[in-house]
Amino acid sequence: MVRRFDPAADGAELARWCSDWGLGGEVLGRLPQLGLIVPGVAAGFLYRTDSTLCLIDALISNPAVDAGTRDAAIDVVVTNLIGVATELGFTSMLAYTAFDAVKSRAIRHGFEFDDDVYHFGAKALP
Repeated sequence: MVRRFDPAADGAELARWCSDWGLGGEVLGRLPQLGLIVPGVAAGFLYRTDSTLCLIDALISNPAVDAGTRDAAIDVVVTNLIGVATELGFTSMLAYTAFDAVKSRAIRHGFEFDDDVYHFGAKALP
């Protein structure tokens, strides 16, 4: 059901999902090498570092699929990304989001949020 994301085989599908959700195509150029996909339904990615910390990001689903199926597939992707990260030796995983539903999902998967302490910032580099 879930497998490694292959940019050559899955890139067009992911680009279509991004477009259908109204997301810019620039996200595709920023994806890490390690991603998982439930073909036709959902995908997610793991940013690896040179420490024991990693980052789960870029969860996306096919908006043409019913919400229940998308929800279940994203949970499969998240569970498997956590497993892959653990197998790779990571001991901490970060998650960030602007969406309450994604935050709720992360909490269901054991993530803790402290919205009063942490802030997230981004900077585009030249």
